[in-house]
Amino acid sequence: MGNRDTQTGLQILDRRTALARVTIGLYLVSWALVLLVQLAEAVGVYDFETAPESVSLMVVGLVLLLAALVSLASFVVIGIWIYRAHANLWSASGEGLQFKPGWAIGWYFIPIANLFKPFQAMRELSASSHGYADRYGDAPQGELPSWWAGWIAGNALSMVSLRIAGIGGEASTPVTDGIDALSTVCMLASAWFLLKIIEEVNRAQQTSLGVQETFA
Repeated sequence: MGNRDTQTGLQILDRRTALARVTIGLYLVSWALVLLVQLAEAVGVYDFETAPESVSLMVVGLVLLLAALVSLASFVVIGIWIYRAHANLWSASGEGLQFKPGWAIGWYFIPIANLFKPFQAMRELSASSHGYADRYGDAPQGELPSWWAGWIAGNALSMVSLRIAGIGGEASTPVTDGIDALSTVCMLASAWFLLKIIEEVNRAQQTSLGVQETFA
């Protein structure tokens, strides 16, 4: 997907960025619907756990299924985008880079390291794409801290909710509903900031790496 310069290996990210924009948009919409369900449960308007078999229950189930499928699709699309964006840096020079394309994705699956390595990789991608050295203070952080804070907070809150539910059972449902809703808000914010990062890196690579000129 996308045009490639056979000599430099650079590849325009426009199509991948457009696909990421679509999947993140679907992610935002589907999880906003999930948030409405969570809020309805949290305030007692709707109880998904005890609701009778009905059309409303089926709709809620479909919303949750849609959100799960969209999440999976967005993870794949964004993972491919991250890999290709890092590969462009290595094709352009690779000088001074720490994170190879494969590990920019792989660190997400390594316990403990996945708390900070993916952020460092994305920071290097953003800084190098803009022509900055990847050192604190050398490049503007932009949406990077907000993106990662939302991601970490959202996942942490989700795990806390599961732990509380395991300990407290049904009695803890009002608490876990509220925590789940807050987790979703954090993840939605993270997705929004990630979209901004993706678009900024795409524009920066067209300028700093000369990708756009390569295929003009």
